[in-house]
Amino acid sequence: MMMNRKSVWGALALLVLLTGCATSRSVVSIPAGEIKPAQVANGKTVYFASLTDARVFEAKPKEPNIPSLDPSESQSAEIQARAIARKRNGYGKALGDILLPADETAPALVRKSLEKAFVEQGYTVITDPTQVKPDTFVVDVAVTKMWAWMNPGFMALTLSAEVATDLKIKQAEQARSESLAVKESAQFQTGMESNWVEVVQKALAAFTEQAKQKLAQ
Repeated sequence: MMMNRKSVWGALALLVLLTGCATSRSVVSIPAGEIKPAQVANGKTVYFASLTDARVFEAKPKEPNIPSLDPSESQSAEIQARAIARKRNGYGKALGDILLPADETAPALVRKSLEKAFVEQGYTVITDPTQVKPDTFVVDVAVTKMWAWMNPGFMALTLSAEVATDLKIKQAEQARSESLAVKESAQFQTGMESNWVEVVQKALAAFTEQAKQKLAQ
């Protein structure tokens, strides 16, 4: 059965509603979660020595969870570091990017979540390398995933976000590796920017909790 003109316009309106301003590049800020320091410090210190963006971007990925950028926009390293999602229309076609503000990066966002985990487990975070002592935990962070994406649906769309890292933790003569990975999803009626922010925050909060569990072991 052919759709009448009213139904066609209704369907088009729904697509616009679901995807928002999908064709343009958006900039969003992800508010940091409130840090709740441990009631009693454990006397341990931690220093984040290096932070690497190890995410792999593809020009035309087959799946939306693989990072990519709009080819009609800037592809610089600075833009890639700020990228956290790629918008899509109601048919799943990749469109505009979602970036963090110019003074923020995806890896730095993940590191803040890690710092939160350490502080809430009683550690003191050192930012000055001259204050590092033999018993300080020295952490190298490689962010392998920090990405959000959309899967279209009939009555609602699903936004998902993944966060994953490979950590190298050294203390005195000891060293170990840890891998953390989380995925969170939620359904929404629209692809408005606040919904993207919400699902990314949800993933970062889950990432912090997983890190805290690792530290408690």
